[in-house]
Amino acid sequence: MRDDKGRTPLHCAALSSSSIPVVDFLLNEAGPSNSKGAAAAVRMVDHNGNLPLHCAAASSGVSAKDVMERLLSAPSSHSTMAATDMTNHDGSTPLHVACRGSGSDGFNVPVIRFLLKVNPSATAVQDREGYTPLHLVALRSRKPRAVNAIRSLTYNGRSDLCKLADRRKGNTPLHTALVSVSTQQQPQQQQNQDANQIAFAHVIRTLVQILPKTGSIRNAAGETPVHIACERLLSP
Repeated sequence: MRDDKGRTPLHCAALSSSSIPVVDFLLNEAGPSNSKGAAAAVRMVDHNGNLPLHCAAASSGVSAKDVMERLLSAPSSHSTMAATDMTNHDGSTPLHVACRGSGSDGFNVPVIRFLLKVNPSATAVQDREGYTPLHLVALRSRKPRAVNAIRSLTYNGRSDLCKLADRRKGNTPLHTALVSVSTQQQPQQQQNQDANQIAFAHVIRTLVQILPKTGSIRNAAGETPVHIACERLLSP
């Protein structure tokens, strides 16, 4: 049973971070007497190639991490690490999805930390745009808890992620954060502008603190982050 996006009830429950009993019920309904049904349920993809695990990673709900634990503990032909390496049609792993943030709610840091604990190597995976999870957080540097997400991704000796370049323009996460700045503020955004600027400044400072030499790295156009900062932040 699927909706018009190819999602099963388990996809929808994972996306909404439904209560654990709902997820357990769906897994049990899929395979109450043997493991094959439950294994098939957690492996099903929607029209965009998303597993239920991707959907849980996109959720801002407080139960999202627990839902992911249930999905990963269900019988499956995939190992836990292999499941978190699975990509959708955009080339995104569940960690990529989590690092896009959840609308105005920002980043679900417990989900990001859980995925990192399960599969630390996922931090270096690039999607079809050539972005690592850290690039995706940098793109959304004004979202709540962006700094927490960055520190989680680069914790425990992973500072070199700050110098990884995307495949299209050769931008590091610091380049990416600066490029994401809009020099044109709409009137209705004015009241939130100060908070956004503070959040953005914290992200830039954090990226530089983690790996200072990233400030001198050039992208494919020969630009350092300083070039981009002067162009974007000092333009009238």
